[in-house]
Amino acid sequence: MKKQFYITHDIDWISPMHPYSCIKSVTHGKKWINFTNIFNTHLFTNQIEALHRFNLLHDINSIWLVGAQSGHTYKRYGLRYSIRCRSYRRMLKQLSENGATIGLHSVMHEPIVKQVNALQQLTGNAIHFHRSHYLKFNPDHLYPALKQQRILTDFSLGKARKVSLPEQPSITHGINTVPTILSDNSFFYKPAEEVFMQFYQTVEQAVEKQMSIAVLFHPENFVIMPELWEYYQTCINFLKKLE
Repeated sequence: MKKQFYITHDIDWISPMHPYSCIKSVTHGKKWINFTNIFNTHLFTNQIEALHRFNLLHDINSIWLVGAQSGHTYKRYGLRYSIRCRSYRRMLKQLSENGATIGLHSVMHEPIVKQVNALQQLTGNAIHFHRSHYLKFNPDHLYPALKQQRILTDFSLGKARKVSLPEQPSITHGINTVPTILSDNSFFYKPAEEVFMQFYQTVEQAVEKQMSIAVLFHPENFVIMPELWEYYQTCINFLKKLE
């Protein structure tokens, strides 16, 4: 299989007014939005739109990993929205109508088939890409479920705060397991220079091994750390030079 560089975005948040968001604004300091932004209802959805417009303008073929959780949004490893949210439906409709490639960002507490069916019904398109929320999954359960739903590319391998090539599982059931080597969360915990140094080295390792890789930038993080716009472009430019 030809190696590829995937640019991906996980949609983890829709409304800044979710109770967990309010709590994080007090407990997480500069790693989350300021409390005064909590009441900006469209803060996150506007950022999703802005990032999508940027990608279109700069010919960046990104993949949007969107949740399809049916209900409860307070589980420990759950998403902070559900398919019943009006703002979720509006956001998904806008992405779909503007040519975005949409994959599934699944949660552990609902069957994959249920989430896939819900997202396909809402978008009107087949789903071909997947990443587990929090990068938490059991490959023995996940990969057969993805294959059954004809989702053959998965981005769940990787670490949120570590830039490296993760070890490939011994059995993948025919799934193309593309490691996510960089998450923008790394920039919240390490100096940008250190992150980039590790990123460049890891990409070079992947190129030598003829491996496909993915990088992950969350839309909401651009609100929290505006410098990510510069970091995002730096990553994109580096990968484009190697294509």
